[in-house]
Amino acid sequence: MVERRNLKQVLNAQELAELGIENKASRTAASKGPMKGAQYIVLGTITSYDSSTSLEGKGSSMRILGLGANKKSTATQDYVAVDVWVVDSTTGEVVGARTVEGRASNSVD
Repeated sequence: MVERRNLKQVLNAQELAELGIENKASRTAASKGPMKGAQYIVLGTITSYDSSTSLEGKGSSMRILGLGANKKSTATQDYVAVDVWVVDSTTGEVVGARTVEGRASNSVD
């Protein structure tokens, strides 16, 4: 796996070592050099998203001497679908593809 999205931070770390700000002899110091190429590129896009919120009442609607009060809660339900595909960077061939779906729900009294 190689980093491309945050490439600027990787290059900045190499530059700190090159300028002598970091000790080049340190085992953890970055060094400039050719970066490894990516054999595969993982791409994706959100294809569906839905969010809904509802207000729900619980308990009795009658209130006598402070008892039986109606409690309300808020329920949120979310859905997301993401299409993901893997591309061979040498040939441009899509070597794998999948749709990933997820649901989440939350309730607050």
